[in-house]
Amino acid sequence: MGDLTANFSTSEFLKYDAGRLTFATAAIPDWTSKAIQLRLLCQTILQPMRDGFGRMEIMSGYRSPEWNKVVGGSPTSDHLWTSGCCADVKPHEHSREALIDWLMDMLPFAWGEAIYYADTSHMHVGLPTAKDHGQLLFMHRPKKVTVEIPWRGSPKDASAKLRALIAQHPK
Repeated sequence: MGDLTANFSTSEFLKYDAGRLTFATAAIPDWTSKAIQLRLLCQTILQPMRDGFGRMEIMSGYRSPEWNKVVGGSPTSDHLWTSGCCADVKPHEHSREALIDWLMDMLPFAWGEAIYYADTSHMHVGLPTAKDHGQLLFMHRPKKVTVEIPWRGSPKDASAKLRALIAQHPK
């Protein structure tokens, strides 16, 4: 039982360095507003995904600016939870492609950014922000290839484009 939703707890989103270290909420600037965003992320995106697809692991949630630099995150990453809130999730029972298809079909206005990383087993999903609303990205990090897939017209077309990119850029 979680403190945010039936299956998610705040502590899952505050772990870093493979879970060996944990942020204390007291050390996070403006924790109250970040906690509201985190609850919204869980209630509108992550819990519905969990209900539909089963267990998933939170790989990364909040990052301090210092930790974000260590892991090579963007200085404007939503993991800093300044303008948005996001998490990297690893599904255990279904593919990431199935999760993205489901996001586009079932929650088209709930999420801001979904990132499919070609070289990992997790995906990134975040709340809408002023810069990201329904943005689907494909990243193939060894080659630093990022392809934005605007899907606002047809989720099936976006899904087909994503699957073609996955096929073109194997791990």
